[in-house]
Amino acid sequence: MRHSPLAPDPDSRRSTSDADLDPFLEEFFGRIPDRIARSFSPDQIAAIRVAFGARTWGAHSVDIRRTMTLFGKPFYLVLLAGAERRLPKRFRLYYREHPLWTTANAFLLSGLALLIFLACLGVLYTTKIVLGIDIVPNVDILPDAEIQSFFLSIFD
Repeated sequence: MRHSPLAPDPDSRRSTSDADLDPFLEEFFGRIPDRIARSFSPDQIAAIRVAFGARTWGAHSVDIRRTMTLFGKPFYLVLLAGAERRLPKRFRLYYREHPLWTTANAFLLSGLALLIFLACLGVLYTTKIVLGIDIVPNVDILPDAEIQSFFLSIFD
């Protein structure tokens, strides 16, 4: 059985603290020999966290993370936004390895575009009714009175 580098070890140069009990570090140290894992200093561990994307330097301006269940399976949704801190070479490499136009992304973006389009049509239609604008006189494309009575019955 392998010795966990996060467990106290009298020969270890580093101490175990709450910061060391990190899932990333557990995985990282689980993949290297014990004698090497025990040799890391706190400064080296902090550098590893930063190098592999641990967020020790700060939070994003927008950080929304949610998990939802669809069709009996858990899915996660993450929306992050903030100032770009990566070097240009690094984010060009990332974009090459993770292209925006994948099949799943195309379906998602198409669905979002459709929802936004329908919402805009709804706002325009509501504005037309409220202001009493008749775009084509004496031609009623949609039954405005019936639609209006439907929505009024919902909110009563």
